[in-house]
Amino acid sequence: MVTDVDVAVDDVPTDVTSRPGPRERTFRVMAHRVTGSSRARLVEATGCEIAADGDTSDTPVALIVVSTRMPLGQVSAAVATFRRTPDVPVVAIVHAGGEELAAQLLRAGAVGLVAEGNEAAVAGFVGGDASDASLVETYEQRLGRARPSDLGVPGHDPVTGLPTLSEFDAALTEAGQSGEVPRVGFARVLSYEDAARRLSSEASHLLRRRLSTQLREIGRLYGAELYSSSPTDFAFIAPDLSSEDAGAMGQMLARAAETFAPSGSRSLGLAVGHAGREVTSEVAALRELAQRALDLASTGTESVVLSADDLSRTLAATTELEVLLRLVDSVEAQQPNAAGRGPRVGELAARLAQHLGFDGVERSQFRLAGHLHEIGKVSLSGAALEAGESAEGELAGEYQRYPELGSEYLRVSAGPEVATAVRHHRERWDGTGFPAGSAGEEIPVGARIVAVAVAFDAAGQRPAKERSDAIGAVYEAADTRFDPTVVMAAQALFGDADTR
Repeated sequence: MVTDVDVAVDDVPTDVTSRPGPRERTFRVMAHRVTGSSRARLVEATGCEIAADGDTSDTPVALIVVSTRMPLGQVSAAVATFRRTPDVPVVAIVHAGGEELAAQLLRAGAVGLVAEGNEAAVAGFVGGDASDASLVETYEQRLGRARPSDLGVPGHDPVTGLPTLSEFDAALTEAGQSGEVPRVGFARVLSYEDAARRLSSEASHLLRRRLSTQLREIGRLYGAELYSSSPTDFAFIAPDLSSEDAGAMGQMLARAAETFAPSGSRSLGLAVGHAGREVTSEVAALRELAQRALDLASTGTESVVLSADDLSRTLAATTELEVLLRLVDSVEAQQPNAAGRGPRVGELAARLAQHLGFDGVERSQFRLAGHLHEIGKVSLSGAALEAGESAEGELAGEYQRYPELGSEYLRVSAGPEVATAVRHHRERWDGTGFPAGSAGEEIPVGARIVAVAVAFDAAGQRPAKERSDAIGAVYEAADTRFDPTVVMAAQALFGDADTR
């Protein structure tokens, strides 16, 4: 069922890049499969009102929002819905786990994406306003991030007497099959290892038993079943617990843990992460979101209680980034010898930027632009993608649109600096490039850096006997194809060697 977010509007322009912000002019949004909580955030961010189903207003829509919360079999119907209004841009709202469906929607014609929890960014597609740099920051963190630790192994805990992780997972599976959406949470005892080093094995076991007994009784007060997953970690399921009550329970659990200061060590703390039906109705996603909340809550030494809603911005950036990187991977898979091109170009762009004096967020923006520079190719036909640089006629026109398409995908989620660098990375210093035919310093500096990084990577992938000549050709193209200052930086950094 398609429903409309409806507010009075007059003369809504069809060019999304020229629209005023939603607070300056109200607008209508057609919403497909958008959840209640996501709608609420959309309304709060844009100031619109949600119309009742079946609204027949003649007022035109300014934007179509399609959520990934739909069965895969309904994608075609969703695409048909927004293709009936071809002049209205489409944005995908992506939930955790919906990355592949979001990629399909982008391939089908959506102009961009935002993640659940980041609905405020939808206003950017209407008003042309850029969001913050959360996607850039998330990309930087991804380069060195570790995988979340496993909560434990199946089995029965002989010390606490609590059911273990295998039973927790079985209970979640049963809830999913029955259609129930429980509150799911994890808790981690902080400073436990330091305390346990001071204790004998028997004293350590006694500490665990006493602590788990108190935590279990508090959980029962709130209708939560407690599980043991490791000496320091617990999990809980509560069928009817609200987010507010889960926060209160978490605080009570933390206070109970803080009463323990074994053998003169500092008091224990407790980190709690939880998720419920207000963020998703998918039980598997609840487990993942609660785990992410726990991972963030347990980064310090003080007790912290976090809900999945508290993570909305972090999760939004992560989800958006996963979709974009997956799209780049799919583009690379369709081109000969292209695997790994995105991250290689990103790293070369970052090194060039640093040598040219860019640091901090600017260097990060150029690295992300380099990684994502080909993302617009996801919308090209197979014939245009196969023809590539040798495309002629209509195929050439289609192929040369990919920087603009990529820029549009990135404009709101990654910010204007990243989008601009992607849009203009095929311009030439002498003005004969595309899409705008810009020349010299009219070309944004990020695009100039990415252009040299792309060319240098291509030269470095040539057979060994051809590599030196290919790299030399890049240097010789200074003042015609490339910014000579950026080429000089490449020469200073790399000389005649490839960087692999």
